[in-house]
Amino acid sequence: MTLFLVMMPKNKPLKESEARKEEKVLISEMEQVLANFLSIKKQGLFGISPSIALEIASSSPVTLSGFIGVQRNLKYTSGTLSTSGSTIEMYSSNSMYIEVAAMGSNMFDNLILNSGSGYNAYITGTVKVAGTLTMRGSGRLDDGIIEAYGTIEPEKNVVSAGSAYTTIIKAKGNPTQTIAFPTATGQSLTNHLHIDNGTGGTLSFTGDAISSGGFTYVSGTVTWPASIEFKYQYYSQSSDFSTMPGTMKFNDVVFNISGYTFSLTGNMNIAGNVTFNATTNSSGRFREGNINLEGNFISNGTGTAAASTGVTYTTWTLMGPGTQTLTAGLVSGEGVPAGTLVVNKSTGTVELASAWYMKGGSSDIHMQSGTLNMNGYLLNISYGGGSDSVLTLESGTVINRGGGTLTYEAIVNNGGTIN
Repeated sequence: MTLFLVMMPKNKPLKESEARKEEKVLISEMEQVLANFLSIKKQGLFGISPSIALEIASSSPVTLSGFIGVQRNLKYTSGTLSTSGSTIEMYSSNSMYIEVAAMGSNMFDNLILNSGSGYNAYITGTVKVAGTLTMRGSGRLDDGIIEAYGTIEPEKNVVSAGSAYTTIIKAKGNPTQTIAFPTATGQSLTNHLHIDNGTGGTLSFTGDAISSGGFTYVSGTVTWPASIEFKYQYYSQSSDFSTMPGTMKFNDVVFNISGYTFSLTGNMNIAGNVTFNATTNSSGRFREGNINLEGNFISNGTGTAAASTGVTYTTWTLMGPGTQTLTAGLVSGEGVPAGTLVVNKSTGTVELASAWYMKGGSSDIHMQSGTLNMNGYLLNISYGGGSDSVLTLESGTVINRGGGTLTYEAIVNNGGTIN
């Protein structure tokens, strides 16, 4: 059975109330004869989009073909799907609902979720998409799971949401899959992404990669883009890299985190540079986990990032094979995130390129191995007060002040040298 969905305009203009009258297509055993001839295709209806709901409930095979425009409601209950390259676009200026029972091996082909500003798409169950999954608009995408096996196209604008978008996107493509971001638009992947491409599967990125939802690594190989931005300006998010092999390193990473928190589980290994941007006071908090950095650390925060006692903040470890620089964009040095800064270098040195302030309360510097050259700049571990900001030097480590001022609240010297 082949189903094509077509809405044809009448000869005379329709009133908006008539055009928006909901038409529901129900595929069931009793309607097989009718469904064989029924086609629906989204067309311009004098500038008014028709209101259509689509429900699939059949004990016989169902073939979806062509472009199918669905407004507001899409429901799959039963039926063996043959997609034949079809595209379903969910589009609405109101909230949308997608409800699926267990799909098994059945999948939609191409799915476009186009939610308007201020309206959300709600998902019940696990939606499976064999072809391209496209997410557009500025509405939220909440609840449920989407398993994507083909290209993922994130084209969403993050608005002041107040809380995270809750639908989980699972990248399941094997052997290869691409997340294709647009270029120079600022649009992002707003939902949390599970990387689960399986043995032999590879996930890669194109365009300007921006994540507002974070990642969880499950399986497969990840080829991270040349640069990726973590953009948390309206809600906090988390990432879990606890099972990701250390060889799958990020390249350049930008953290745009204002007033919210980036929580990390496991190790985030970065081969390139880190740029940290924050634009409001007490912003840009990094909690838990370890960030292992081989490149430079540039902090361009315009507010403070004070630590709080009783909270575990992220450990930043400088471990690159060559020279690594620390640069704070402000003259005052504010905007450096709270946490522990570890120097663990077998070759190369760490160089201050500006004054560097570690916010007080829970911020420490631990010299495990290697040399830190202050180059005449101020290094303040206790900025902002507190009583537990500690400088620890292990045997053989060196801090060369070069005329700069080194400030701390406590020191543990296990055989290091301060010149």
